[in-house]
Amino acid sequence: MRFFATIVFVLLLFPLVGQGVSSLTGEVKDDEGEPVVIGDAVIYQNDRIVNHSAIVDGIFTIENIQNGSYDLKLSCLGYIDWTQPLFIKGDTSLFITIKEDKNLLEEVTVTALRESIKYENGNVKVNLVNSIFAEQPSTIDALSMMPGIVTDPVSQAISLIGGGSPLLYIGNRNITTEELAAIPVTNIASIEIVYNPSAKYEANGRSVLLITLLKNLDDGIRIELTENIVKRRNFNNYLGYNMSLRKGKFEFRNNFNFNSLNTWEGGFSIFDFPQEELIIENDFLSLGNRPQLIAGTGLHYQISEDDYISINGNIRSHDTDALLTSFSTTKIDKITDSVDVLSDDNEDRDFYTANLNYNKHLPCAKTNVFAGLQWSQYHRGLRNSIFNERNTTGSLLTQKRDQDFDIQVLAGRLDIETQIGKGNRLELGTNIYRGNSNAFQAFDLLDQQTTFESNYIYKENNYAYYGQVIGSLEGIQYTIGLRTESTNFFGKFETESEPLIDSGQTNVFPRVNLSYRIDSLSSINFNFSSSISRPNYLNASSITTYVTPYIEYRRNVNLVPSPARFISINYQYAQQSFNITAYTRNNLVQQSVIFDEPSGRIINSPENFDLERGLNIRINNQYSYKKWNVNTVSLFATNQLKDTRGLSSKVIPYLYLYVNNRFSLPKNLFISFNAYAITARNSGIFKRNGRFVIGASISKRIGSINISLNATDILRNMNFRETYTINDIMNSTTYFGDIKSFSLSMRYSFGKTFKSNYQNDNVDENLDRMR
Repeated sequence: MRFFATIVFVLLLFPLVGQGVSSLTGEVKDDEGEPVVIGDAVIYQNDRIVNHSAIVDGIFTIENIQNGSYDLKLSCLGYIDWTQPLFIKGDTSLFITIKEDKNLLEEVTVTALRESIKYENGNVKVNLVNSIFAEQPSTIDALSMMPGIVTDPVSQAISLIGGGSPLLYIGNRNITTEELAAIPVTNIASIEIVYNPSAKYEANGRSVLLITLLKNLDDGIRIELTENIVKRRNFNNYLGYNMSLRKGKFEFRNNFNFNSLNTWEGGFSIFDFPQEELIIENDFLSLGNRPQLIAGTGLHYQISEDDYISINGNIRSHDTDALLTSFSTTKIDKITDSVDVLSDDNEDRDFYTANLNYNKHLPCAKTNVFAGLQWSQYHRGLRNSIFNERNTTGSLLTQKRDQDFDIQVLAGRLDIETQIGKGNRLELGTNIYRGNSNAFQAFDLLDQQTTFESNYIYKENNYAYYGQVIGSLEGIQYTIGLRTESTNFFGKFETESEPLIDSGQTNVFPRVNLSYRIDSLSSINFNFSSSISRPNYLNASSITTYVTPYIEYRRNVNLVPSPARFISINYQYAQQSFNITAYTRNNLVQQSVIFDEPSGRIINSPENFDLERGLNIRINNQYSYKKWNVNTVSLFATNQLKDTRGLSSKVIPYLYLYVNNRFSLPKNLFISFNAYAITARNSGIFKRNGRFVIGASISKRIGSINISLNATDILRNMNFRETYTINDIMNSTTYFGDIKSFSLSMRYSFGKTFKSNYQNDNVDENLDRMR
């Protein structure tokens, strides 16, 4: 019934579909029949730019062209400009050969550098080919240099300033951060930051990173070896191997990464609970060794030009042996107590996933069908031996904890894309996933001479359907879509007769995007969307972490999803853009504290807060002069958080500034300087500190070897301070980030230089929730 309603909704949009609109596709090769790597295709009418597209790996597509007469111009890296008049009436395909111009190589290289970052309709597109980004040791390092992106080199977490945690897509299908990190940066053509994704993307997609890979049809084998030596507070070493083999219609891929990590985490916190006359000061430091393995294998078979079948499997595993030390002073009723805690922690994490893709193109119906299945499993085990020493009386073993968290998810996906009318497209799809998890705990409380054991069972099923129409009407390009998701939740402790959670909900997510080109240089874009963020599977479990006898961190089995609504307008003029976005969120997850009287402890746990409202104003600029290119992003933002548990104060807006300078010098030498600053901010409950971060990179290509030196957080300012008052408990916490680093990276490639036709995409849209 829900799927039928989606189809009816989409069919009601058919009268909006414009007529007399066509698309132009082209295949561009050089004199030797090789595809041109990168360039621009522009169509003119009376010397006015009507539309344009990037040429990537010899292919370009320009959609939504009104029928009529035009001039087509191609500008490609290292080639003479190509111009030809043409008449458009119906979808048109061209096969074009252009000539190399060696005298213009240096000039064209400068042009490519200038266009490495483009702004359009509020989104940011970064072309990696022949840019400083392609010279970075890894894809994660390249992302860290891009506007508005913040990365964590240890956990490889990715976030956008003003855009949350983005979904990652290759070929319009979801991938994990680990899979992205394993892709050689030299295999990527472009990365687009989409702040307003369409209804096709899952409902938790507030923002999306679209990754486009380089492609070719040549046979060959290519192997790439990398080593990255990183000095943070400790030395870390990253070794990588990537192999691609193509023979006829078959392509095989394999990657293996072994990382020797030495972790460092530290911080300081103060809890003040006047009602109980309780004050706790706690210093903590964790040092550990973490060998990490990341591996993947895939096989792709090209049935025909547009049809393929592929399978892919990935493994991520690590073991951590760490010592967590903390020193606490506790004052209760003016009586001071000091406790030294030593926790010998052993943790193992294992993630496995495998998928099957099938893509079928039906030329007679102008329809493409994609179907996929995916199975994933995540295990996290934690064993702790906890020693306490009170008031220097001697250290005693007080607790032994054994905790295991397991989850398995099976997901399926079906997408249908079909052309309707001239240059318009209808997309329909459905996604299904079923997840089952267990959180097991066994505590031996030696100081209390008692034991505790529990097993929490959680199940989550989700059924999603979407439909959207993409086209143009009276010069307005539009994407109108609707997504519905029904989710069932079930959770209970194994020893309990009644479930703790047994509920379901259905949510509807409309999304509308309208774009109008005012003239050849300017356009305006309007977007409305709704989304939902679901809790991380582990956070919605019963797993706990011991900090001190007076502080404990607990996950929360009662967490619920967080719906949000966004509305934005963007004005684009050449390579400058101005964007305003307003949003509201309900039930967003934030850290909270409460005093647990039976245990006499302060419990720190994630909780759903009532409401957040925010406004972002973002300005993007790009300037170029000869071999120097600079990109800037300015973001003015304010957000207000409301919840009855928190003490509210005056909201303080904040300013985010980003600048990236890139220089392309002779003899394959690239230099980059980047920096960002974010001012102190107050959401009404949480007060957070400002930061000023500087980084630099220099790289040199010597034949098949690329060597680069990179520095991040040179001033060591990536420390996070947060203060708040919740449930009458005042808290101030500082986390010292181990982000400052100096690294030497070496990348060696050998074998035939060829690009890939490989396609394989994750089906499960919730993989990042399994962390």
